[in-house]
Amino acid sequence: MFLTTTRVLSGLDFIALSGARNIVLSSTVVVRTSLQNRLGGYLADLPYASGMEMWLRPAAHGDVGVIAADQAVYRAHAGNMSSEPSREQDLLQRKPAIEHFLNNSAARLTNADHLRARLHHVLALEAVGRASAAFSERAMESSADLSRLVVSFDPNVQRTRRWWWLACKRVLGLRGWQRVRPAVEWLISVSRNARR
Repeated sequence: MFLTTTRVLSGLDFIALSGARNIVLSSTVVVRTSLQNRLGGYLADLPYASGMEMWLRPAAHGDVGVIAADQAVYRAHAGNMSSEPSREQDLLQRKPAIEHFLNNSAARLTNADHLRARLHHVLALEAVGRASAAFSERAMESSADLSRLVVSFDPNVQRTRRWWWLACKRVLGLRGWQRVRPAVEWLISVSRNARR
């Protein structure tokens, strides 16, 4: 998610906006050297999620300015770290990154427990979406693995519409889902257009 206006966000607003994912391209960041030295750099044991965690840390110490203009050019290639993790690896690393951030910044955050619950919930919802996509792509083992992650991130997600939708797909089975999928997707698009 990119902001379209230049503004200053409170650190808590930036953390909430992140939604348990990295929204910062490293080449576009300016941080006071003294603060960066005090907070440290990337976590070597979390190569896919350390950027997210590292940019949350300064937000716990102050406001975040956002300049809504091109700051750099990002080149995607086969060696990008962001293109390496599997669906599961990415999510599996984001949870400990969130925990590391919150455990080390809790004293500076007035709502650390609420924030932890919210970030875990957001992460679990993303895992449900990925499990559903994996099911539709016939990657059943990946879908099952992601479903187990959902429950470990936030069991309450099992009460959401997304989880119910995935459960319905599983009851139908792959063949049944493939048969009804066009009609379901048509109904979803009609519903979305009606809301506009």
